[in-house]
Parts: sequence; structure tokens; C-alpha cells
Amino acid sequence: MNIALCTDNNYVMPCGITIISLLENNRDNKIVLHIVGMGLSDYSKGKLSDIIAQYKNASVFFYEMDEDFLKPYGFLLGNSKYLSFATYIRLFLGDLLPADVKKVLYLDSDIIIAKNLIELWNTDITGYSVAGIPDLGAFDPHVFETLGYPSKFEYVNAGVLLINLSYWREKNLIKVFLEFYKNKYSKLTMNDQDIINGTLYDSKLLLPIKFNVIDFYYLTKKRNVYQYQDDINEAIEDPVIIHFNSINKPWLRLSLHPLTNEFLKYKKMSPWAKVPLAWTNITRKQKIRYYKRKLLYALKLKEHKFIHLQKDAESQKYIIIK
Repeated sequence: MNIALCTDNNYVMPCGITIISLLENNRDNKIVLHIVGMGLSDYSKGKLSDIIAQYKNASVFFYEMDEDFLKPYGFLLGNSKYLSFATYIRLFLGDLLPADVKKVLYLDSDIIIAKNLIELWNTDITGYSVAGIPDLGAFDPHVFETLGYPSKFEYVNAGVLLINLSYWREKNLIKVFLEFYKNKYSKLTMNDQDIINGTLYDSKLLLPIKFNVIDFYYLTKKRNVYQYQDDINEAIEDPVIIHFNSINKPWLRLSLHPLTNEFLKYKKMSPWAKVPLAWTNITRKQKIRYYKRKLLYALKLKEHKFIHLQKDAESQKYIIIK
């Protein structure tokens, strides 16, 4: 099982915790990790290597992509406060990884693997460029107009992608990606995710939501979900991959995500076990507003942004508490 992650020094801690959750829940699978770093220090590589060395079924290869390499392409990050240019690295995986790696599972570093991934890994993607999970939070007519394809092909979240590298190389998709960006860059809001959707819309395979349960699916108020409700319920009840893809990062004190404890469970197993949760750069007034909101939620005087979940001790599945 080939797994790819892209990170920089700022994201080493969450990346390491993603890796721990992966390896803890996939002890029966041979795992080869391909970690692409952007300016990744020897200290950071050592931290990640030490984690992986604790698992006999896992090995790791490091690759380096210099930010200067990306500069000629003029990549932008928009208004994102938690993305770096490392996000664009996944576009280059077909060129970066060895030719004998024909399929790879790409994972973002704000993810917790909660189950064995063998079902996902064994998905047949012959003839497909990529397999991904629908991002219903991004379903907006404007998105499809901007990217230039019909909404019937849907839109996937790029944080979990089962990539057919043979297809990418055969079709020279890096050239396609860069040409698309050159023509559309001023209109793109989701960076490389828009590039992947805009170019691979008719060659992708859609996967069950349980393989990438993004924050949107935990909201109390959701739109565009009716035809997916059964799939969403299954994913919430028994997620395989939990993706903290919004600003509710579980290593921040401000996180209100209902599954923050899943992240903290693996954090306790990590070299960062004693590192306190961080405050973002917010004002005292914003902190007060945060605690006020938590109090109102606790007193049930304000509807919570997220659904309330409880884990059943016997089945280990989640139950939605009304």
C-alpha cells in the first residue's frame, strides 16, 4: 500500500499524528510512505522517521520539492490562512514518485485514519485517473461554471485521492494541470483542488463518503444532501477517514469539531503528547466570544454548529444525539 503525504515544517506535528493513526489501524498491511517535503528539515524528517520505525510493516521514502521550483508557475493561495504552497505538490506526484509506483493513496495531513484502509486501497481504478469523495459543501452552480464542466460530474475533495499514477504519466497530466491553471488561475478559489476537478471531472471515480468525512458532513445545517443522506449517515456512524478540512483544526483550542477527541487519542501516542493545544492569532475579544459561544451551546441556548455525537462502547460506532 503506497501512501503519499505532502508537508512542510509547520505541519509536521499533524502530519505525524496522521501517520500514527494510519499505522495503528493498518498493522496487517504493508505500508510504504512517500513523504514529499517543502523545505523539510532533517529534524522534522527525523521525527517522522522515528514514528514510522516503531511499526515493522512500514517504511518511508522522503522527497524534496523546493518552493523555488513552484515559483515560475505563479501559484496562488487566495485568502487561506492554513494552506501553504505544499498543497500544490500533489499535482506533481506522477513525476516525483518512482515509475514502479503505479497507484498511490494521497492523504492530507489534517486527517485521522480510523479504520483499516484495505477496502479503499483495493478499489479498482483501471481506466480512471483518480478516485475521490464528493464534497457536497462545494456544490454550487458558480463552481461548475467557473471550472467549465457540467454539475452531473460532481466535485471531489482532494484531501483523500486514490491516484492512478500510470494514467497520470501516460496522459502527461502535469501539462494538463498547468495549462488549466494558466487559463483559470484568477477564478480559482480552492487552489489545486479546483485544478484536479476541472481537468479530471470525466475520468474520476466517486467513492463512498466514509472514506473522507469532511467537516461539512458534521454540520447541523447542510444543503445538497438529500440524495446522499444514507451514505452520509453511514459515514458519520462509522467513518474510515476523518478529515478536519476547515478552520476547526483539532490541534487548536478553538476547535468545536465533534471528533476532536479522535485526534487527541493519537496525539497522546505521539512525540507531541505534552505539547498544549495552540491558540491561533486571535484577540482577547475573540477568545471571550469563543467561551461565550461554548457556554451558550452547553446551556442549549444556541444551536451548535456541529451535530453532537456519542460513541457506543460495544459497537464503537457513533450515534447522533438529538
